[in-house]
Amino acid sequence: MYAAFRFFREFLRHPLDVSAVAPTSKAALERIVAAVPRRPGQVIVEYGPGTGDLAGMLLQSGGMGTGSQLILIEKNPVFARELGRTLHDPRVSVHCAGAAEVRRILYEHQATRADVILCSIPLSVMPEEERTHILRETSEALAEDGVFIVFLVRGVVVSFLRSFFPSVRMERIRGSLPPLTLYTVRKHIT
Repeated sequence: MYAAFRFFREFLRHPLDVSAVAPTSKAALERIVAAVPRRPGQVIVEYGPGTGDLAGMLLQSGGMGTGSQLILIEKNPVFARELGRTLHDPRVSVHCAGAAEVRRILYEHQATRADVILCSIPLSVMPEEERTHILRETSEALAEDGVFIVFLVRGVVVSFLRSFFPSVRMERIRGSLPPLTLYTVRKHIT
């Protein structure tokens, strides 16, 4: 309950940076984890992990292959500090930074590309220049056969995503409050 209160408080303080008023529901988290490919040694990045619910589920559910890394990029310093205090796993690293810094952060981890990038940051409401910069950096950071998984409350980002990625599949997640849209995005049409 405390995590939900903290999440709501941070939404009120930073409504353009925190994408929802509450953490993602368990049903939605399960669907997102199911969309993550399971391969050994992969690099998984999450933009905007918030209170760490998705990261925790990935770690606990076997959603990460053997030898994988989970790099969490959280712009909100309150959430970033909390993630650092609560996620004690050698596969996890937390960075208090913006999503546009993904390539620099990958370089720090001696990774050339990310196999999976998860995103819940509010792409639909951020300024166009910032959104374009993040999507360009994401396209550069994503492996050729990688997957960019976006889950948002507001479902108006298809055209933005298609500007950088030709393959965008959209799915409504049932049983989630608020309702979420899941976008599975790839560099190449599959």
